[in-house]
Amino acid sequence: DIVRLVYEFGFHPKFPEDVILESRKIKDAPLMAPLTGNIYTVDAVSAKDLDDAIKIAKVENGYQVGVYIADVGFYVRNQSKIACEALFRTTSLYLSDYVFPMLPEAISNGVCSLKKGEIRKVIGVEFFLTNEGLIEKRSVKPLTIVVSDRLSYEGLERALINEEEKYHRLALLF
Repeated sequence: DIVRLVYEFGFHPKFPEDVILESRKIKDAPLMAPLTGNIYTVDAVSAKDLDDAIKIAKVENGYQVGVYIADVGFYVRNQSKIACEALFRTTSLYLSDYVFPMLPEAISNGVCSLKKGEIRKVIGVEFFLTNEGLIEKRSVKPLTIVVSDRLSYEGLERALINEEEKYHRLALLF
């Protein structure tokens, strides 16, 4: 059985109670005005931890691109019980029918989940990509965003072969 094997290899699926209690105390912080419009998460249909998003806009001579990663460091302080547990786990563990997250659900599926329509803190990498594929005018900075929609790998694949209308407009950028 999968869970028994996970324990056998030293991974503990359940979080210690003190880590769970600490994670439940984390609340959304006051945020700056968020970026909005055409920001998408792209994950598997079954994904629960939506921690990255993209924005691509066709502009004169190229594309304006944004890549956004949930700012876990804003909420999880160094040396906290949550940080120590995450360091011990090192990663989330994805198996066929199981996910054993690195962070408690209140964080991974809560304040740090880039859910459609919700304001979230991120670290953003924004750059201009020329039509020749050169990266110009890049920046890395903390931001807040509102995700426009959740996309899936499966839906994007269908869009690229022109079978999924929801994704067709985004697929045209590629």
